[in-house]
Amino acid sequence: MQTYRISVLGIKGGVGKSTVSLLLSVELASHGYKVLLIDRDITGTLSRILGIKSKGLLSKISSMENEINETYKKIQVGTGSITIFKFGGDNIETEKATKIIIENKDLREKFIQAYKQVLLSDNFNCVIIDNQPLIGFDTEIAKTEREVYESVFKDDVKYRIYITTFPKEILQKSLDYLIEVEGVSRYKGISNPLAFIINKVKEDEVNEAKEFLEYALNYVNDKIKAVHKTLSLGIIIKFDSRLFLKQEMRLSELPSLYEIKKLADRVCKIDLSREIISGDKS
Repeated sequence: MQTYRISVLGIKGGVGKSTVSLLLSVELASHGYKVLLIDRDITGTLSRILGIKSKGLLSKISSMENEINETYKKIQVGTGSITIFKFGGDNIETEKATKIIIENKDLREKFIQAYKQVLLSDNFNCVIIDNQPLIGFDTEIAKTEREVYESVFKDDVKYRIYITTFPKEILQKSLDYLIEVEGVSRYKGISNPLAFIINKVKEDEVNEAKEFLEYALNYVNDKIKAVHKTLSLGIIIKFDSRLFLKQEMRLSELPSLYEIKKLADRVCKIDLSREIISGDKS
């Protein structure tokens, strides 16, 4: 089975990165995938919801704690599984921990070995990363993370999913962020922006969202063609109160969305044909 790395990105909090990361993880796990869900958001929302109570890996390494097994947990889902891994998630402490690790050679090496331990803890064939807003791909910790990851997963397919919401100024800023990231991100093998998602769309905004996605696919592809990449998928997810993540919840409480099923199908088939999914089907 092909292995996938899917980075979920956005320019601000509250747009639904964690929700989409979790929904996609559940969908893929239900089809037999062994998913490693990496919580790299500063708030640690997914880790908290899925039962990780310890510090994240970065905070543990910086404070010289050794109980790395406490940072990840496996959950059976259908014929597959989700392993939630708290990479950061300790708010301002994560920022401090990152700086300490990068500046200390011994701690950096300890981080490398600990992260590799997590990556090798199961036969993962999908890695989904819920990133903090506006994460940079050229920081030292990001470079180190990729080096460790690529030492374990050598022939995977790498995708990026960008999530945003109205108003229109935020949509445009999100497109510009996508273009910036795709211009600097360098990976071996197949690597593409998979989808641009407008989340929490109200009924009276659907047509405007469709028009923006048509514009977005043309605008982005004109900008990134020089780096041989293509954005092929635009998705509208309508506002749905069931999608708000609670402090404690069971995975069975999450709704099954047509849009996420289509997204998962695109991942599995490595399908880069152009399409806009509006959520009109169920």
